Amino acid sequence: MKITDFEYLDYAGKVLNEYGLSKVEINDAEMKITLEKNYSSGGVQTIQPVAATAESPPVAIQADEVIDFNSMTEVTSPIVGVFYSASSPEAEPFVTIGSMVKAGDTLCVIEAMKCFNEVPASQDGKIVDICIKNGDVVEFGQVLFKMQ
Repeated sequence: MKITDFEYLDYAGKVLNEYGLSKVEINDAEMKITLEKNYSSGGVQTIQPVAATAESPPVAIQADEVIDFNSMTEVTSPIVGVFYSASSPEAEPFVTIGSMVKAGDTLCVIEAMKCFNEVPASQDGKIVDICIKNGDVVEFGQVLFKMQ
């Protein structure tokens, strides 16, 4: 299957949404395709394939804000348990993407053995990625949030 086949691109879009990713890059010998989540409209940006040759390098996608995930602070799970983004099912999440937090602010709770353990922010910053879905089981050391 070629990366330009609709079924392949449709599958990549489903992976983007299912795993809560903000960007998926697909490469082969001839092309590079990037799908990037557009959080302002809730959809996926339409991206034209670009031939990857020496004469015409792949074109970068213009985004509202470019985020360098290599310089992020990762907030990891201190225990094994169930991740909850809010204090109750009816409550608003503690944080969302773009939230500004102070050191010590509660980011989420993890339920382990009928106890709810708060996970605090280790520093002041901005939440740029939430790496887990509400209700998922998390492992010790698993990345929950990325902050800058």
